[in-house]
Parts: sequence; structure tokens; C-alpha cells
Amino acid sequence: MADEKVGKAVILAAGNGSHLLPITNFIPKTMVLYKDKPLMYYHIKNLLYAGIKDIIVVTRKDEDNNYAFKIQNDYIRTLEKELNNYDKDIKINLVYQANDEKIKKPKGPAAAVAAAADMLTGSNYIVVMGDNLVVDKKSGESFIPYLLSKFDGNVVVSTETVDGNRAQSCGVVKTRKLEDLLEIYEAKEKPSKECLVDKFGEKERYDAMGGGLYILNSRSTEYMKNVLDGANQEKHITDAINDQIIKEGKTAHGIEIDKTKYEFLDFGRMNNWLEINLRPENMPEFESAINNYDANLKEIINQEIFKLKGFKLK
Repeated sequence: MADEKVGKAVILAAGNGSHLLPITNFIPKTMVLYKDKPLMYYHIKNLLYAGIKDIIVVTRKDEDNNYAFKIQNDYIRTLEKELNNYDKDIKINLVYQANDEKIKKPKGPAAAVAAAADMLTGSNYIVVMGDNLVVDKKSGESFIPYLLSKFDGNVVVSTETVDGNRAQSCGVVKTRKLEDLLEIYEAKEKPSKECLVDKFGEKERYDAMGGGLYILNSRSTEYMKNVLDGANQEKHITDAINDQIIKEGKTAHGIEIDKTKYEFLDFGRMNNWLEINLRPENMPEFESAINNYDANLKEIINQEIFKLKGFKLK
């Protein structure tokens, strides 16, 4: 493939985290633990491992204390200073996304990318959704380097196949198979049942964007800025990619996550987050870390564990 450089990354970390309440009354969802470290740590670690040192985190202002974003922002600032002791080229910039007055939350992932537009001019970049990780089952290493290796100047996204019910909560894509990738020629975020059948046909399984990873090219940012409101009155990356496909007459590429090799870890919902951390191999580190939390937050986590598993951690 052509030698095209992806030099920047955008981590989307401004969401309300409503599916993780009441935890997210204390910390944003990108600061919940995976084993003994915040999820944000792994996003930054994985990007650095992939060779990307120019990182933008779309967050909320420190004073948005309803969701304690000051904790996240301070953590990132401190982490950047620590990393700069080893590599002065590492940059982690904070960009702030405000609540939309009408829907009382940020306007969605495409709007989050658009908030960083001034820093993305002329750049190819990878967008990382803050509540997902895709990791090698054996080594624990990230899927990101493999995805980056497939970038040839066109938009590239991680994909999976899902059943008809789940497809209604995903970005669904029309594809053609091309050797080791998919050619995407139409996409729609969170289609209704009627739209799903009309646009993609009635079938048991659908190709969908999965894993929360998107490689966008230097032209994509304009589509992120101008995409119309879609599902839930939000602006979606899937719909912006579809606009780019239509306008430019070029397809995007999908790289399917091989579930025999990689695991998609979704931390965006309470039960998923707890199930991952309560695995025998993860629980000792998780338990040790929550013992350092504020007593109120620790008790809330234990209450959620008890509801799910019938026990509390010590």
C-alpha cells in the first residue's frame, strides 16, 4: 500500500457516561479502571506504541464538575509531563467540547472531532472512542498498529458483524469483499428497523463499524464539521464518512476485527465494565486500585458488584 503517514490521534473523552452512572458522578467514563489503571492510560499507551506522539484529547472544561472532568484533565496533564521526561516530542493537547443546549449533552462524536479541527488541518489522523479497547487475546497488545498498516490514503475503519437487533445501535455499512479488507460504499448510524431493511436488506447479520477506531484523512475534517444531525439529534462519524463517500466518489475501507485473535472490550456499560475487571486474571489489580479511591466511590462500586455478582470486594 502507499506510504501514507498518520501523524495524529484524537481520543474522544467528553461524553456524559450515562450508562456508567452513578460512577460517572465522580469520574468520567474514560477514567474508569481497567485492571489497576484508568482507561485513558491504555489509550495513550497504545497510541504511543503505534508511533503516534501527537495526541489530542477532546474533553470537557475543568469547571464541568458534574462529571468531575477536572480529574481527567489533571491526570492527562500530569501524564504528559511524566512522558516528556523520556521523550520531549510527545504532545497531549486538551480540546474542550461543551454541552449542546438543546440535548443537554455533547453533540456527538463527529462534533467532538470538529472541535479539534484547528489542530487537524492537513493531517491524516486516527480517532479513538474513549470507552473501547481492541486487544490481542494472547499478548494484550492493541489492534491499532494493524489498522494503521492498512491505511493507504482512504478512510479506514474497524468493523465487525452483528445481528439485526444490535445493528440498530451501530453504524451499519454496505460492503464488498476485497481480499483482506472490505470496500465500504454506504453507511448509516443507528438505522431504525425500517431503514435497516430498506437500505441494507432483511438478513440475520450485518457489517457494522465496531471497536471505535477510525482513520480519517486530511479531507475528512470538513465532513465532520458539516455533517447534519442524525440519530439522537447527534452528529455521527458514520454519517460524515458516508457524506465523504458520496461527495468524493471514493469508498472507505473496513478492516474486520478477527475475533479469534482480538477481543473487543466495551467499557461503556456498567455490567460490561465490571465483568471485564472481575475476571480472575484482572481482579487482584482492580481490587487493589479501587482501595485507593474515595470511600464513597469505592462503596458505590461495591454496591454495583454486589448487584451483579452477589459479593463485595474487600
